[in-house]
Amino acid sequence: MENFREKRLERQLRTQRTISIVIAVFLLLAVAGVAFLFVRNQNLTAEKEELFREKGGLLSDLRTAEEVNAQLQADIQRLNGQLDMAGEYALSLEAEIETRDIRISRLRRQAAEAEMLRARVAELELVEEEFPRIKMEKQELHTQIQSLDAEISSLQNRNQGLISLTEEAAYLKAYNICVHNHRDRWLGRPVTMERAARVNRTTVTFEINGNIFIEKGAKNIHLLMTDPGGNVIEPSEETFMIRESGITSNYTEFTNIQYNERSVPLGFTINHNKNLDPGAFIMEVYIDGVKAGAKEFLLE
Repeated sequence: MENFREKRLERQLRTQRTISIVIAVFLLLAVAGVAFLFVRNQNLTAEKEELFREKGGLLSDLRTAEEVNAQLQADIQRLNGQLDMAGEYALSLEAEIETRDIRISRLRRQAAEAEMLRARVAELELVEEEFPRIKMEKQELHTQIQSLDAEISSLQNRNQGLISLTEEAAYLKAYNICVHNHRDRWLGRPVTMERAARVNRTTVTFEINGNIFIEKGAKNIHLLMTDPGGNVIEPSEETFMIRESGITSNYTEFTNIQYNERSVPLGFTINHNKNLDPGAFIMEVYIDGVKAGAKEFLLE
């Protein structure tokens, strides 16, 4: 029983010693922590004081910088004003330079014009000296021009005549177109009539000229007799084309000849199946569609 108590007391003593050691260690650590905090607090206080000193220096530098900045702003405004004044002065100088350039250009032009006038005066002086000779040459040229005008007029007349001959030579022509209107009688010879209502037959004669410039060969001859209303008398069922206008037309009579560069006399007889109306009639001759001649006559 006593041994049990002794062991129990020993265990309690050991436990108390362990707790005492732990408490001692904690106390040592606490003392060390307090010492560390004290030292740290001292350091922080020193750093705080140093920061306050630096803050004071920075505030002083800031005030100085603000003063410098204000001075710089004032200097900038003053310089801007000077720059504006300098710009206005530069603009005025540019305007003055432009005005002077214009004046210089005008003076140069005037100088060039004056030089040209001097040269012109010199030329006029030379011309004045040569004026009598030039006047004589002018009279001679005027005489030559009059002579040339007369020659040109003569040549133009000859040229017009040649053109007319050329135009006439380009196509065949029908000359001496003669138209006779008759009234056939049962007994006796027919008589010539001027009254439209009594005409029952019309004869036409003409001559196609000889033209060495026209190609030989077959030629189509169309005869058109039109009444006062412009209608073809005794119209054919067939038509031919008038080359000048490109229009196709009926015809009164037709024949085909062999042309050999010699004149050809032709004649046609037109029998009227109904009475004619009084007025102006036209007899036209076409050779290969080209109008070769025409004859107008009146019937009462």
